[in-house]
Amino acid sequence: PELECWFTERLGDEVFVLGEDPRYCTARFDPRQNRWRETAPSTYGHLISDPLTCQALGNTITVLSGEHAARMDRHEVYDASQDAWSRQPAFPSELASVLDAKAVEVNGKLWLYAVDYAHVQETFVYDPATQIWAAGPRLPHELYKYGLPHQHYPESGTKWHCTAFELRKRFCLMACFQLAPEDVRYLAFVWDPIRGAWDD
Repeated sequence: PELECWFTERLGDEVFVLGEDPRYCTARFDPRQNRWRETAPSTYGHLISDPLTCQALGNTITVLSGEHAARMDRHEVYDASQDAWSRQPAFPSELASVLDAKAVEVNGKLWLYAVDYAHVQETFVYDPATQIWAAGPRLPHELYKYGLPHQHYPESGTKWHCTAFELRKRFCLMACFQLAPEDVRYLAFVWDPIRGAWDD
């Protein structure tokens, strides 16, 4: 399909795409059959609305979105085996009006980080087994929040200066941190859940 692609994720042996044409919609590509197909519509009776982040969790896809650009209030999960969406529990109150977020799967859980410029030191963790959101560990320093200027959000650089991934079943973040007003550095940290501490 001719989509303006926003997110791509591996979904088992297929590729999951969330794109815009002209509304947000989702599709799957099976390389074994060289075939595309659209997925079932979202649980809200229409196509995805204003997606903020999209992340594979096992054989499912989690999409966090909002009815309006200034609010992230929808948490839906796409189950590839059923070709069906389901609504998930509400976010923590701190996430009621965030503008952006990045996500990564770590040891079977969904971690949110770089949660717009108002939450530059916070992380949030969702456990699909219990369907519970919880505050994750605070980052050791604030993320650098300036960068690419935006007409309405001048402090919109947070997401462009960081990336996270799973390292030995632990959350690892490589990012640009603001240690002091004149001290900005690229650093990497790994969260040790046993010690409850960050390792350089």
